[in-house]
Amino acid sequence: PGPWLAELASNVRTPRGRAAVMTLQSLTRGPQPAGAVLQAANAVEDVWEDLQP
Repeated sequence: PGPWLAELASNVRTPRGRAAVMTLQSLTRGPQPAGAVLQAANAVEDVWEDLQP
């Protein structure tokens, strides 16, 4: 997921979107606790909203 997320980071427009991509990058490294699923879902939603025209 690293290269894909790095590419995504260059397409988001706001600091919130960039923070969400950073969260996703962090969550893809190593094992995560169960609560990370909700954190990832929220980050994906933030990125999605940032990419909307």
